Amino acid sequence: MAEPQQVNDRPAETGIKVNNILTGLILAAIIWVGTSIEEIKGNVAEVTAFQMVNTEKINHLEARIGRLEDRLSK
Repeated sequence: MAEPQQVNDRPAETGIKVNNILTGLILAAIIWVGTSIEEIKGNVAEVTAFQMVNTEKINHLEARIGRLEDRLSK
């Protein structure tokens, strides 16, 4: 029985290499997007906390202004 000959198939090899490169790029993009989403979530949480603190301060100041207005109107 004859030994099988090895055939060099350059287009197939090139296709496999391109496929590997594209797969790597897609995975990198997925990781980058996931990291960006987590960073955005963290920033939103910080802004929300800052807004809550400022809202509380504004409410406190409005209450003080109301009390001062009451004193001045007497």
